Amino acid sequence: QEGFAWRPTFAEFVSRYKLVAFPLNKIKLVQENSRTAKRIIEYAGLDNFMVGHTRLFLKYYHADQMEEALRKFYRTVLNVQCVIRGYFARRILNRLKERARMNAAERAAAEQRDAEERARLEAIRLEREAEQAREAEEEAAQLAEQERLQREKEEIDQRAQQQLKQAEELEEQKRAAERERQEAEAIAMAKIKAAEEALAAKKKAEEEAERARKQREDALRLAEEALTRAEQTEVQVDQLAREAEEARAAKEQAEKEAQRQRIERQKSRKKRTEDSARQAQEAAEKAAEEARLAEQARLAKEKADEEARQAEAARQEKLRQSREEKEKQMLEEIRRIEEEAAKTKAFAEEQARIAAEALAAKHEADEIARRAEEDRKAVDQRVAEEHAAEEAEFVAADFHRPDFDLNQRVHSLIEITVPADLHVDSRTVKGWLLKIGQHRKSWKRRWFVLDLTSMVLHYYENEKEKKEKGSIPLDLVLRCYSPSEQKRQNLFMVETLQRTYFMQATSPEAMRAWVAAISVVPLFNDLQQNGRHNTHSI
Repeated sequence: QEGFAWRPTFAEFVSRYKLVAFPLNKIKLVQENSRTAKRIIEYAGLDNFMVGHTRLFLKYYHADQMEEALRKFYRTVLNVQCVIRGYFARRILNRLKERARMNAAERAAAEQRDAEERARLEAIRLEREAEQAREAEEEAAQLAEQERLQREKEEIDQRAQQQLKQAEELEEQKRAAERERQEAEAIAMAKIKAAEEALAAKKKAEEEAERARKQREDALRLAEEALTRAEQTEVQVDQLAREAEEARAAKEQAEKEAQRQRIERQKSRKKRTEDSARQAQEAAEKAAEEARLAEQARLAKEKADEEARQAEAARQEKLRQSREEKEKQMLEEIRRIEEEAAKTKAFAEEQARIAAEALAAKHEADEIARRAEEDRKAVDQRVAEEHAAEEAEFVAADFHRPDFDLNQRVHSLIEITVPADLHVDSRTVKGWLLKIGQHRKSWKRRWFVLDLTSMVLHYYENEKEKKEKGSIPLDLVLRCYSPSEQKRQNLFMVETLQRTYFMQATSPEAMRAWVAAISVVPLFNDLQQNGRHNTHSI
């Protein structure tokens, strides 16, 4: 109980207790904010309370006090209704009594006057209702315009967020495409390396084939050398054959010599016999030796021919097998290399296509990101310009600034020269206006003084400013405007929570200047409550 037991929000408090402090015809214009809630509390006479950012901090007994103020209001309303009903009942009774004393002609005339009065009052009521309907339409239009602007700002924010999100997604896609491109390049480099290794293997196979060819040439050379040796052996065999032929010739010569010796032995038998036998024996031995050598030469030649033929056949078979094996290996290696080269080429082409597609996607993503960035920059620039304009408008409308110039502010609002009969300086505006009375509905000429230092619009009987006839607190002014349909020229209205003031200026320029000067405070309050908040939220 010693703390703040009751903590209603501004909207809850104002919605329930706004009847306590504001007239019924202004209830729709009451805003549910901290300033209105504080004004209700001050009107109810509460103390020992606190005002937070979004709610009020009140004692437990403040609820009873506010309910009592609300019940007092309802009792006052009932009393006023009773008084008004009694007043109208007495008027009706008096009128009936008066009609009873009248004759028929007077009664008809009175009824006609009553009908005219009722028609006039009905016309006034209809006109008032039409005026209220127009005001409600204007307020609805203003609210709709504010809602539309708020929706547009929200849509702009949403579009900006979506564009930023799309830009981030495109950036992620771009990074993914870059990673895929790098992976494709790595795979392509690996394939290129494999192709280079295949080419190196092919080159190595060619070198092996070249070495095999050289070995084949060496084998052919060795075969030729063996053939040459065989030919040399054949020459030697021919030579041995010639020697054998010579031996046969020598044998024949020996036989001839033996024949001769036999003839001679006939002359000397014994000596000739001995010499002949010895020579025959020597010739036979020599012939046998030559025949043996010839046979050996023949056999050696046949053996050499056989060996050369076998060696040539083995060499040819070995060369054929080696050549077939090498050719098979080379064909297999070439086929494998060609297949790998074709696969490598196809993969490289595929990777090149993927890389081209990735590059095109990257360019497209870059283009989309660039357009999104340009759109975002345009939105940021537009929002910054709006923010700067709102900030400039807020600074220009801030009449609390020491360097605030009311004359310059009025000139910027109406964009015309201030009339000479209106005295405007940096903090005050002075001039004559016609004002309609609150109780007596007659127009009075008053000297008005608007003072921003005291935040009050004073009005006096004359320009000496001695006798004040009344004042209007500027912080209670809701709006100041000139109605669209005017029965009097240069008419404008100052609307507050308690009352609406009707005033008439001396000229259209003076009317516009007075409307601009009186609107300085409510315009700044609106900017402070709405525009400033929106500016920060943006």
